[in-house]
Amino acid sequence: MEAFEIDPYNYETTKQLTKEHPWVDLKLADVFEQEPEFDVVVSSLPYSESSRFVEWLSTKRYEKAIVILQEDFVKKIMAKPGQKDYRAMSVVSQCSSNIEIVRRVYRSSFDPPPKVSSVLVVIRPRLKLSRDLIMTIKKVFSLRRRKIGVALKILGMRCELGYVERDKRVYQIDPDNLLEIARIQTLPAPSLDQSKSN
Repeated sequence: MEAFEIDPYNYETTKQLTKEHPWVDLKLADVFEQEPEFDVVVSSLPYSESSRFVEWLSTKRYEKAIVILQEDFVKKIMAKPGQKDYRAMSVVSQCSSNIEIVRRVYRSSFDPPPKVSSVLVVIRPRLKLSRDLIMTIKKVFSLRRRKIGVALKILGMRCELGYVERDKRVYQIDPDNLLEIARIQTLPAPSLDQSKSN
């Protein structure tokens, strides 16, 4: 089993706890900067890294991730179109995975207890995303209150919206349609046939 810990103190502590378990390969490193192959992820990461984690996980192939996350963050990644918490990270997470809340984790479970509420979630993959797609989704969502057609023109993006109402605001469009809009931007632009027939 491969494991990563970025904090030197936690690394040494965990190393001592796992020294009798030779199958645990613990590394002092930032997992986000590594390219490990894995089937299952188990993590209780710093909540400040939650968005980075979701983006990183969405680019991987895996079976499931079991993670403790801040409850407010989970509400954001599970938010629906039109809700105040709906944002680019909601689109990325919902397009790339299915998220199930298993249970709440009490503050007393931590030392010291945090000031925020936490939940244990299971994340299962739905679709592997490229970094280009993620960046495009984030760019479109930077104009979340604009009408989608206007937003794409401002960003200099292709505006092929036959499947989406042009008058909808970006934050009103469902994740799959926003993903399709992002995909269009990564496709080669159609060339004009300037040849003349005889």
